[in-house]
Amino acid sequence: MSVDKYAADLDGPLQAIASRIRQIMMLSAPGVTEAFKWNRPVFENNGPFAYVLANEHSVSFGFWRGIDIRDAYGLLHDVDGKIQHVEYTSADEINTQALADYIRQAIELNNVLGDPTQGLE
Repeated sequence: MSVDKYAADLDGPLQAIASRIRQIMMLSAPGVTEAFKWNRPVFENNGPFAYVLANEHSVSFGFWRGIDIRDAYGLLHDVDGKIQHVEYTSADEINTQALADYIRQAIELNNVLGDPTQGLE
């Protein structure tokens, strides 16, 4: 499956959320690549750093090294002790400034620390 197909298959409000996240990503980090891995869209720069995952009522935007991101906006929630995410039920909830900040920090962490999936396979 492609990232475009994943997003297109989402219901209206969820599609709008995913579209807005992708738009912010491309504006904040134009060199980032998108891939469909682990059954979700993944954003990569020196390895994966963020993902989008939709469920029935919301869309999560998560960060592999979320625990290391300075969360000045208080939006991140713990997933597993390392990964943290923001969960949205409406595109109107998205704080563009916060997301752009998280994206820049996540990319910088990958640039300094390398691919977070190295040695996990």
